[in-house]
Amino acid sequence: MRHLRTLFALAVVAAIAVAAAGCSSASSSSAKNPTAPPSFAGTPVSPPTAPRAPSPPAPLGVEPGISFVDATHGWLVQSTSTGSALLATTDGGQTWKTHDLGSLFVTASAFTDQMHGWIAGISSPDGCGSPPLPCYTLQTTADGGQTWTVVKLPNNLSVLQIAAVSPKDAWIVQGYCEDDDCARWTTEIYRTPNGGATWDSLDSLDSTEITLVRFDATTSWIITDSYVYRIGDPTAGYAAASNNPCHILYPGWGPRALRQGSVSFADATHGWMLCRGAGGGGTAPGVLFGTEDGGATWDVVSASAELRLPVPPGTGDFPISAGDDMRFGDAQGGWLGAGVIGIVSRTSNGGRTWELVEGASFDTIVFADATSICGTNYAQLVCSTDSGQHWTTHDLPK
Repeated sequence: MRHLRTLFALAVVAAIAVAAAGCSSASSSSAKNPTAPPSFAGTPVSPPTAPRAPSPPAPLGVEPGISFVDATHGWLVQSTSTGSALLATTDGGQTWKTHDLGSLFVTASAFTDQMHGWIAGISSPDGCGSPPLPCYTLQTTADGGQTWTVVKLPNNLSVLQIAAVSPKDAWIVQGYCEDDDCARWTTEIYRTPNGGATWDSLDSLDSTEITLVRFDATTSWIITDSYVYRIGDPTAGYAAASNNPCHILYPGWGPRALRQGSVSFADATHGWMLCRGAGGGGTAPGVLFGTEDGGATWDVVSASAELRLPVPPGTGDFPISAGDDMRFGDAQGGWLGAGVIGIVSRTSNGGRTWELVEGASFDTIVFADATSICGTNYAQLVCSTDSGQHWTTHDLPK
């Protein structure tokens, strides 16, 4: 299990630390809040000129270590001495079936339903060709992970993220390090509408971190350190819907007062972004922003009392003991994984107020909808199918 978490951590850090070059065009809009005075308006922040430290969240749907499509069907990637193995469950983690992936070392995965999924990684530790180069691969399955078909990649680059919503429709982020310690990345973003038969390239965005969030076949979001991009028709390119709310200056807020945390979209219009203030891990005070127009504008929904930054009137209370993994199942119901704190919170009013969830402790949310949720706490899978009233816990395979 230690090897699994190491692989998972490395892949997540790689996925969220990616950088893209050049921003061709971006329009900005100020954040708004209906209950705030007119003077409470955001000031757009110029894109940074140097790379910053990676942000903590993992993008939705691209967890390389574990992936669930509902409360019972999930997959777990384990590392071995020669590659990776894929474990599948159809009963919420009570039992697991192992599928050998050979010499493949997994870097990203995404499942769209009980049978169809995508997986990417390095296919041979010895390299390919002469001189040997890394063997990057992308594969798909139509039988729940029992067998896999190789898909031709657009470039021989590592796949850092996969965001798939159907057996045919998927986005990938490919990239490579620009320096020895991988402090800076060059990335390329592609989308396939036909299972990898062809790929459409998306022009590079601003040269900062990218979090790719995908809701459905008609709307996508790409969130960078400076902007929120909304993509409707993939063939029409992208447009900057707004500035990243975590990095908009409000009265009394200093430059870079907040760092971006988790992002969750429940549907094509309702979304949330968690921003953290000064502090360590899950104990850092937080500000939760929400959008009801697909990311064009953002409101301050709730904030920790310990934030020590002025917030608009009517702002709700955000728990300081909540972690950075957030998932909303619909426009009102959401969950917060607790990180190192070991506490889970939930909301039933769109994030304005939160309550402690009894009987559950997990740090990473692997699935959530309006009534069901599953999360992991290192060695266990914790699930509820009745909005958190009752919980089942199963040990993850070691």
